[in-house]
Amino acid sequence: MKQQFLVTAYLLISLTGFSQIERSVVIENKVMAVTRTTYYNNDTTKKEVIKNFYSRTGDDSLEYHDGKLAFWFVAKKDANGKVSELARHVKEGVDEIHIYKYNKNGSYSIEILAHGAGRISLATYDKKHLCMEEEIDASYTLVYVRNAHGKTEKILSKEKGNKTEKIAQFYFDNNGLPVRGEGTTEGGKTIYFKYNDKKLVSETKTVGKEKGVETTETVLMEYEFYEN
Repeated sequence: MKQQFLVTAYLLISLTGFSQIERSVVIENKVMAVTRTTYYNNDTTKKEVIKNFYSRTGDDSLEYHDGKLAFWFVAKKDANGKVSELARHVKEGVDEIHIYKYNKNGSYSIEILAHGAGRISLATYDKKHLCMEEEIDASYTLVYVRNAHGKTEKILSKEKGNKTEKIAQFYFDNNGLPVRGEGTTEGGKTIYFKYNDKKLVSETKTVGKEKGVETTETVLMEYEFYEN
């Protein structure tokens, strides 16, 4: 049950985040900050606002929840000036450590260790900063199958010792932008994407059912950019 919950949770994160929050998108577009305003079940009177700031190298910097600072990140760099470790701070101290390891071919990995819980994920990236695989809780690996333009076409889940299963499929418009993603396992949700003039995701709407009742989650995206 715990493992299935983790896969479902990370699938939802992947569905809602694979376009607008990917490291490759942040780095390529020189994104300084993203504000996400979330509405649940079309109730515009209730909202959750999360604002993330990023460094010029695409790493997390600050995170605000409803205007209050929730996390701040402190980086350590190696002799080549690359980030080797990123510590996530809360009021009580450091609750996560992100460890970076680089390969000669330009690919790299980021391992996230939670205080008191050990490794919670290990993501591998290619030299273009595209996440290719992400191991979750040492139990499952999510595989991002991409097209020639680097867009995710489908997400696979590999359970240790068992076969690979497709858990999400994405569909594209005539401009090559993903407009819909569908969870392909039991209880899967559907997410719809809209874009701004920079071809960055401006809105996502996730639709599903809980106890036979349709649920929606709408996220509006606003961006701030580095000038150079």
